[in-house]
Amino acid sequence: MKKRMAILMSMAIAANMIASVPVCAADIFTDSMTTDSAITQEADDDSFSDGLGTPDFAVNTLEKIIEAGHEVMLVVTQPDKPKGRGNTMQFPPVKECAVSHGLEVFQPVKIREDASVEYLKKFAPDIIIVAAFGQILPKSILDLPKYGCINVHASLLPKYRGAAPIQWAVINGDEITGVTTMRMDVGLDTGDIIAKKQVRIAEDETGGSLFDKLAAVGAE
Repeated sequence: MKKRMAILMSMAIAANMIASVPVCAADIFTDSMTTDSAITQEADDDSFSDGLGTPDFAVNTLEKIIEAGHEVMLVVTQPDKPKGRGNTMQFPPVKECAVSHGLEVFQPVKIREDASVEYLKKFAPDIIIVAAFGQILPKSILDLPKYGCINVHASLLPKYRGAAPIQWAVINGDEITGVTTMRMDVGLDTGDIIAKKQVRIAEDETGGSLFDKLAAVGAE
């Protein structure tokens, strides 16, 4: 069944995406995909896309949701920011993607503010999908969608909860990393895990190249 979705992609909001999903303990996983649940709030996307010259982590996920035919009611992302020598205001990559598909975009400075929460309530989404949003979601938003909030996080949780999981995997010389899809709760990347998929880190891997690999896997 197609879902009415709010996307906090950098955040997305939808309707009818997951009617039911098997849920296991958050620290149980297999070598490929496993049942558990999550969607993570990462550091500001710009910390990845600007310095590494890569596409925004959430764009691939948003494109896949649209391709699947789900009703994306709203895309939520960070405010536009000045970039370059001329400090020209530029759209975040997720906003560029959303606008190209004719989707409504919401760019709150603080998602926790009452006005932001009330704005999201009017969409009454079935589910909220989060990827690299960069702000902590309050319980009032986590409890809003019928099927909860799902997060796509660029590590094999519980390892590298929080910000910059891609960079830490490279810095620490890990051989394996991956992407975790999880059901969000009030903790930082502590919700039940829906699925995990491993990605091998090459000897010459950089943060940018690993970012691209994990963005593609996360969209799946």
